[in-house]
Amino acid sequence: MTRQYRVLIADDEPLARASVRTLLAQDGEITVVGECEDGPSTLAALRSGGVDILFLDIQMPGMTGLDVLASIEAEALPATVLVTAFDEYAVRAFELRSLDYLLKPFSDDRFRQALRRAKDDHDQRRKGVADERILALLEDLRSSTMPGTAGTGYLDRIVIRSTGKVVLVPIAEIERIEAEGD
Repeated sequence: MTRQYRVLIADDEPLARASVRTLLAQDGEITVVGECEDGPSTLAALRSGGVDILFLDIQMPGMTGLDVLASIEAEALPATVLVTAFDEYAVRAFELRSLDYLLKPFSDDRFRQALRRAKDDHDQRRKGVADERILALLEDLRSSTMPGTAGTGYLDRIVIRSTGKVVLVPIAEIERIEAEGD
């Protein structure tokens, strides 16, 4: 099963959105979840969640793409690629955690490179979150004072069902575990 990335396209120019949409359609891992033509609707779409990658224009009505980036918390910001005709905003874009900066007009290869970078960034962030959750769970287990852990953080007995009864079996007495049925 291939990974699916949810993409939001934000640009005030319909032709620019169509161009990005066409390039994204060539990638079977992409699902375009929305298109926005101004800053406020882009911000609202991002705050509602469900966006992994954002292709964002800078010059938009209501609020610029840079204003949108500045308004989103770092943890909630998807992998962001700025797509613009203006090179003078690049430094500010990267200060605001933009991942890439596509200068219009761009080649298909350059677009694919930016998309690959966005996918990789998204995957690394997901992996980092999962790693943090696993470490937190292991720490909780290690420091657990649940009944049956003898203060060690590890179980000293387990519960099994055998011939219709529930039995507590000390871990120290287990020589082998075998499953039968479900």
